[in-house]
Amino acid sequence: MGEDSIEWWKMLSSHEYLSLSLKAKSLWAKLPRNGDESYLPLFAHMADSAEMARLLWRFWVPSGTKEIIENTVPHAEQIFVLLAAVHDIGKATPAFQLARPLFSQACELARNQISGCGLTCPTYLGDPFKIPHSLATYIILTSSFNVPRQLAIIVGGHHGKPPSSTDIDMPTSFQANTSNKDKSWADVQQELFNYSLELSGISENSLPIPDAAAQSILTGLVIMIDWLASDENRFPYIRFGSNVGSSAERATAAWEDMMLPLCWEPFDEDTLARFNLYSERFDGIEPPRPVQNAAMSAAIDTREPGVFIIEAPMGEGKTEAALVAAEIFASKTGRAGLFFALPTQATSDGLFPRIKSWINRLDSGNESHSIMLAHGHARFNEDFMGIKNVSANIEPDDGAANESLIVHEWFEGRKKSILADFVVGTVDHILMGSLKQRHLAMRHLGLANKVVIIDECHAYDAYMNSYLHKILNWLGKYKTPVIILSATLPAASRMKLIEAYQNTKFTCNVLDPVFGGAECKKTPEWAVSREYPLITYSDGTEIRQLTAEPSRHTAVDISRLEESENVGEAIADKFDDLLSDGGCAGVIVNTVRRAQEIAEFLVSRFGDETIRLLHAQFISPSRVAEERSLRDKLGRDATERPSKLIVVGTQVMEQSLDVDFDVLVTDICPMDLLLQRIGRLHRHERKRPVKLETPICFVTGVANGEFEPGSVKVYGNYLLMNTLHLLPDRIKIPDDIPDLVQNAYNEHGLNIDTDEYHRAKEDYDNLLNEKKRRAKAFQIKKPGDCSILIGWLDTSVSDARGHAAVRDGSDSIEVIVIQQRDDGKFYMLSSPNSVDEREIACSTPDDVTASAVAECSLRLPAAFTNVYNIDKVISEIEENNIRVIPAAWQSSHYLKDELFLVLDETFSAELMGIRLTYSEKYGLRMEK
Repeated sequence: MGEDSIEWWKMLSSHEYLSLSLKAKSLWAKLPRNGDESYLPLFAHMADSAEMARLLWRFWVPSGTKEIIENTVPHAEQIFVLLAAVHDIGKATPAFQLARPLFSQACELARNQISGCGLTCPTYLGDPFKIPHSLATYIILTSSFNVPRQLAIIVGGHHGKPPSSTDIDMPTSFQANTSNKDKSWADVQQELFNYSLELSGISENSLPIPDAAAQSILTGLVIMIDWLASDENRFPYIRFGSNVGSSAERATAAWEDMMLPLCWEPFDEDTLARFNLYSERFDGIEPPRPVQNAAMSAAIDTREPGVFIIEAPMGEGKTEAALVAAEIFASKTGRAGLFFALPTQATSDGLFPRIKSWINRLDSGNESHSIMLAHGHARFNEDFMGIKNVSANIEPDDGAANESLIVHEWFEGRKKSILADFVVGTVDHILMGSLKQRHLAMRHLGLANKVVIIDECHAYDAYMNSYLHKILNWLGKYKTPVIILSATLPAASRMKLIEAYQNTKFTCNVLDPVFGGAECKKTPEWAVSREYPLITYSDGTEIRQLTAEPSRHTAVDISRLEESENVGEAIADKFDDLLSDGGCAGVIVNTVRRAQEIAEFLVSRFGDETIRLLHAQFISPSRVAEERSLRDKLGRDATERPSKLIVVGTQVMEQSLDVDFDVLVTDICPMDLLLQRIGRLHRHERKRPVKLETPICFVTGVANGEFEPGSVKVYGNYLLMNTLHLLPDRIKIPDDIPDLVQNAYNEHGLNIDTDEYHRAKEDYDNLLNEKKRRAKAFQIKKPGDCSILIGWLDTSVSDARGHAAVRDGSDSIEVIVIQQRDDGKFYMLSSPNSVDEREIACSTPDDVTASAVAECSLRLPAAFTNVYNIDKVISEIEENNIRVIPAAWQSSHYLKDELFLVLDETFSAELMGIRLTYSEKYGLRMEK
């Protein structure tokens, strides 16, 4: 590191504590909850925090994030150090120091020390907990020291939620609890404030007024500092009367012990321009496809990267194009990592190995970088769990420091995972950046540090898009590069995404030259372009577009397969002929029940070994194993493709599987999703059976002009009507994609003049408006609508409900599925030949066993989770669990408080009067 070495930093930062009075030194910041006679002095915690802030700013915060602050905060580093030092000055109050119950010897010693120095407790404190110390810090800074409110609100929110207007409008309670009118306490507060100024090297007259973006990022950093400096293992407490030692040395030792990865610095622009980035970073991309070359050229030419939308057909290598652009943008904007967001856990798991491979080829020297897989079942992902885990228990010389990719223990957990350098996860973690939720500032900090890639953007409905647009408002304000990928993005969606990021409206009123002064709407050409493949991107305030040639053209024949009493029979009859010489067929339908019924009929016709079924009602290990098996058999690099195979599945096959079918049957669905499904047909170049050399897609789900009821329940009538009306007999890919998608999502609808269509259109518009209205209930304001973060997170959502809040629909119930046989013994669900080897003992299971049990989970069908019965369902499961589940299992952190669906000898259970049966072939089935 040369000049930036830790040794150099030790020498620069080393200093003795400044002179403080005994009164100031007598105050405590932290007391132990055990019987130890130790504590952490307040002045020491302030100095520890200041020193950690210097280290974090210099070695971890990327230059692009610093610029967000520096735009409105001169001397940003010193201001950050000041905020870190002063964040707990609200503890210098009698409400905090003297009103705490005496639960240990340390409390009594602390009180004696304080009173012995001449600080007395007022006779009346009011409610000592009415003014938490974070709020007291805000009030002290603004009322006693005239610190700008925009600066004070940062430390006022260091416990995760900035004060509201109601919070700060309590002067009587404040005076009673903080005694700011008591000269002895006021003098101590003044002394500690001056102490903080000296620690930071800033003048009281140099305090700036940060904008909302700087307030948010600084809040995230102060929260991070508070957590780091509150680690009693690295900042140990001292005995009363002992010397705490140098905070510079304590902080340096803590930093070295943490082994927090240093800020990733990508190659500079000139170096990157000399690379053939596709061959350097990926195997098998030589030469790059036209879309990939276009994306790299546009990224290189962009001076001020912002939002970057790639619309290209399935199989054109958008992922690799996005990663190349991300590396270039990280270099240009001083970002130090990546967040790759995908629609589902399955898509996240599928992409994770590719991101690992890319990171390992970034050639960033011998430095380690942290990675996280951000979704609820990450602990079951073998690729992720196989990465070196670095914690305080690992010695620096054991080789961990030489790992290029690590999972760092400090970044583990729901609130901190987004702070890792590289994160792959579900899009929920991006959308929750719009949610009024505690510690939101840390999420914003994690995103602002990175380049953000959002895949499969067409897969998000109006509800989720409302959250997406709001976080794009903030990412645009942070100038965080955002890359958006889609094969089937409506033009109106493209425009809304760019408007959200740019925080502006591009549709404007212009004078109509024909009618002399009448106004009409003018939309920029880039917003309505139907070129394809297409890259639309911002360069500062300018919006540019670039087209590319597709790497291949194909034509898919479309045939209607009329719905009959038994759709499975109709499909089987068609496959009898088409698969007579072999082939691999896909069947994608819109509901789990329909998929199960079709698969069961096809098994009766073609045999069990020929039919595979994939949907969301399988336990996690079975679904993951099946997806891996299908990728191995039907993926791009498959070497042993089956002679005959029929895969039946639901929407999970639209996004999560890179599989290649010779022929496809699909339920009718919205046009963009239909095209996604067709993207699994003849996806790769290969030799196919003679009857299947021409790609053909059969569309079913319509009988006598009526849509199958399950499809209507999922998608509504309007979009299905548009698809059916526009569906041609042949689709040329990619040529027809833009027109089909744009016409299907035309805001004025199609030229269908029937009462039924008009009602469907009205219902659809009302639904969109209702989704948008409901989505706004828990959203933060736009950055332009708040100059100060007071009340930023009022009516916040709990951590547990964060994911549910950003996805429309009822809450889900996840259960662990196990079997209890007639002899009372418990078993994990597994392959048929290994059930007896998977018994679960009634005693507390070890972590390996408990983790395997917890992995056998699934979400109950939506019938159990509507607003009318979800509480009853949970109560019934809990009551059954109390009767059946061994109490010893509660001692396992994997199983504690989990819900279990306990199946009997026949793999069945009854819940709310509905019989549930699980089979390895068909998953969870319901019947009344």
